[in-house]
Amino acid sequence: MRACAVRSFGKPASVQDLPVPAVDGALLIRVRFAGVNPLDNNLLGRLTAASSYPFVVGIDFAGVAERVPAAAHGLQAGDRVFGMVRTHGSYAEYTAVAPAAKMEPAARIPDGVADDQAAALPIPAVTALGTVDLLQVTTGQHVVVMGATGGVAGHAVQMAPLPRRAGHRNRPRRRRRGSPPGRRGGVRQPRHTRDRGAARRPP
Repeated sequence: MRACAVRSFGKPASVQDLPVPAVDGALLIRVRFAGVNPLDNNLLGRLTAASSYPFVVGIDFAGVAERVPAAAHGLQAGDRVFGMVRTHGSYAEYTAVAPAAKMEPAARIPDGVADDQAAALPIPAVTALGTVDLLQVTTGQHVVVMGATGGVAGHAVQMAPLPRRAGHRNRPRRRRRGSPPGRRGGVRQPRHTRDRGAARRPP
């Protein structure tokens, strides 16, 4: 398979031919789109001589389940799935998720959500949800969200259970992207991920 990976310590990431992940009991996914996040580049900077190589770049993904282990309850081969992979990376034609792997959730893509939108969802949405939970936002509180039409902040605006407010300049964009003024709670389809091109097909 083709993948964007670091072959050894000190080498730059490049498109390479690598074996398809062969992990016993793992969920094998044919990647259709990979989410692009600042964390991807940050992890490259943290590689050391002791890191596992080749290191495939990327975490967020959306694709099709090719092989489903018995432990992956609720999934079947051929299902559209999305999630996060840290061990095998997402900038590749295939990736794998072990059922017991920490911080590597995978789930079926809901009907009505396109693959590119699903691939751009995990890290930004999880970051937004964690921030809202950390702040313990409740109805009636006023919260300032900077960059509310961006990736993480765009999700935070939709998750915080209070009326949304924005300046006149950004209000038309917010309405197009699923956050009408005065909406309370709920998470709408992340249209901004499609508009901003946050997901890319693997190499």
